[in-house]
Amino acid sequence: MINFIKKVLSDENEIPSSKRILGVLGGISLIVVMFIYHNDTSIDAVLIMTLGALGISGAVSIFKK
Repeated sequence: MINFIKKVLSDENEIPSSKRILGVLGGISLIVVMFIYHNDTSIDAVLIMTLGALGISGAVSIFKK
């Protein structure tokens, strides 16, 4: 099971991918917030933070070259 999780969170070079880790953590956070807090503001805040972190991670990898 642990090997499966490592493979899912790693890229083609067997290196952990920050975008995949952020995506999984953001998805889990969004699900938890949706069940605990039933207001739109909390759900929007988690969604925007996750999308922002993924966007920054993507921009870093694009402009790194």
